[in-house]
Amino acid sequence: MKSNVVQLRTTSQAKTKQQLKRISRNQFRDTIQTELRALYFGKTKMQQIAADTGLCVTTVSRFINGDTKEPRASTVFKLLEYLGYEIFAER
Repeated sequence: MKSNVVQLRTTSQAKTKQQLKRISRNQFRDTIQTELRALYFGKTKMQQIAADTGLCVTTVSRFINGDTKEPRASTVFKLLEYLGYEIFAER
């Protein structure tokens, strides 16, 4: 059985296969959390992240703090777009 895999790449990178990063579902969530935490501790306010993504501050806070174990796809997509990622699904 194939594992669930998501491919991430930043929109600023050249679109070559060598630059794609394959990661598991949990690593995927952790990657987003890590990048959001870096922004937050770099003085980007949760209120600003929420305003820029259209999410509520509580949702952003819970995601950054790891309180959300299974976030909605729409939440993840908004956060990915905010962080400059594209998502590609494979079957």
